Amino acid sequence: MPKGKKTVLMKKKTLQLVSIPVFILIGFLFSYFASLYYEYHAKNYVNPELSGVITEEVMQATILLVNEIREENSIAYGVGSSGVIFMKEGNTCYFLTARHALEFVDRGQVFYRVLDYRDLTFPEYFEQTGKWPLGGITGYYSRYPSARLEYTDEAYDLAILSFVSEGPFSALPLYSGDLKTGEPVVSIGNPEGVRNRISYGKIRNLSPVHFKDASGRVQYPMIRHTAYVSRGSSGGPVLNASGEIAGISLAGGENVFRFFRHGLMMPADRVRQFLSDWEDNR
Repeated sequence: MPKGKKTVLMKKKTLQLVSIPVFILIGFLFSYFASLYYEYHAKNYVNPELSGVITEEVMQATILLVNEIREENSIAYGVGSSGVIFMKEGNTCYFLTARHALEFVDRGQVFYRVLDYRDLTFPEYFEQTGKWPLGGITGYYSRYPSARLEYTDEAYDLAILSFVSEGPFSALPLYSGDLKTGEPVVSIGNPEGVRNRISYGKIRNLSPVHFKDASGRVQYPMIRHTAYVSRGSSGGPVLNASGEIAGISLAGGENVFRFFRHGLMMPADRVRQFLSDWEDNR
C-alpha cells in the first residue's frame, strides 16, 4: 500500500476513534440537561385551569404528619410526611397517608403529631424566631394533636389515622368516576422539606405499575402522573379539576441521573376499596 494512502487511512481511523467518545459525551450531556429541564418544568409548571382548585377549604384538609419515636432514653422526630382528611365526625378528623411513611418500633412508643398547613415544624419555628421554646423540641410538638392509627394495609401501602381537634380542618371527597389519560391533576404535599408544595400535571397513562412490599409480596398497582413529587410527598392528595381526591401519592420515578420522571399514586377506585375494607373492620 502506498505510504500516502496508508497515512490517510490511519487518519480516518484516528478520527473515528476520537468521534465515538465525543458523540457519547454529547449524548450524555443532552440527556442530562433534558432531564434537568424536565424536572425544573415539573416543579414550576402551573395549570391556570386548576389554580382555582386550591382554595382555603382544600388546604385545610391537608396535614403534615411528624413521627415522634419515644424509647427508653431518647425521643426522635421524623422529617414528616403528607396526608389528607377525607372524613370528619364532630371534632374527630380521619385522614389518609402512606403506610411506608409511618414509623413502627419493637420497643418504645410512636406518636404521630398532626400539623395543619399553617403550622410550623420545629426547624421552621427556630429559623423564623431564633428562640428555643419552653420544653425544647418535645414541648414544642406536644402542643399539636396526637393521631391514632386506625387501620393499615400493606397491600395498598395506605393507612388511616384519626385525631381530635377544634381547629378549622375540612375534609375532601373521594372521586367516584373513572380517571382518564391526560386528565389534569394537582398534587399537594411536603417534598424535600418544602411545605405545601403545589404541583400541576396530568395522568400520564392508566397502565398499572406493580410494586412489592418489604416482604416481597406484590401489592395493588399504582398509576403514573406528571405532577412533581419527592420524598415527603407520600400520603398527600392528588386532586382532579373538581377538588376531589383522585389518588394518594405513594412514590416517584427517577431516571439514571436521579431526576424526576413521574409520580405514582394509588388511584381513587383502589382507595375506595381500602376504605371499604376499613369500614368492614371497624
